[in-house]
Amino acid sequence: RVPDAFVQRAVRELTATDTAARTGEPPCSAGWARFLAVAFSPRVRTAKDVAASLGVCPSTLTSRFFRVELPSPKRYIAYARLVWAARLGESPGVSIAAIAHRLDASSPQSFGRTVRTMLGVTAATFRRQYDGATMLARFRAELIEPYRDTLRSFDPLTVSHAERIAAAATRSPRARLTLTGRVA
Repeated sequence: RVPDAFVQRAVRELTATDTAARTGEPPCSAGWARFLAVAFSPRVRTAKDVAASLGVCPSTLTSRFFRVELPSPKRYIAYARLVWAARLGESPGVSIAAIAHRLDASSPQSFGRTVRTMLGVTAATFRRQYDGATMLARFRAELIEPYRDTLRSFDPLTVSHAERIAAAATRSPRARLTLTGRVA
């Protein structure tokens, strides 16, 4: 569950549930909506945390993103954390160290390295340039809009047909039979 009203709206917006209701276009899958809700959870730090929350093996989650040519789950999570950081930074009395602590970063320096790696700016510049809405807009522009068509049908929690076949093949030699009855 995502407690902050701003982040709740952000997740709804990113999953296009509001837009889909107004325009009649298909909303995203329930699995994608769950992924984003967990990724935006304030205590989630890693892709392993998200995978555990969703009941999926971390390597399986990463593979599902890779297979459909989406950015990695780690990138979505890092950007979600930056949206949180920008939102927290809207309060003038909150220091960068306090933001890092609130996001469970190992240190303010670690948080600063993440900001520099992801956005190419210092933590202080990040704080001046981004509020929650601006960082959310960047999230949308870089991680949602270029992949909109894929994301409409992508479900990171559903086992694909190819995964079922591969799993069956490892369990039973009969599962390797092709449609013609020959062993693959």
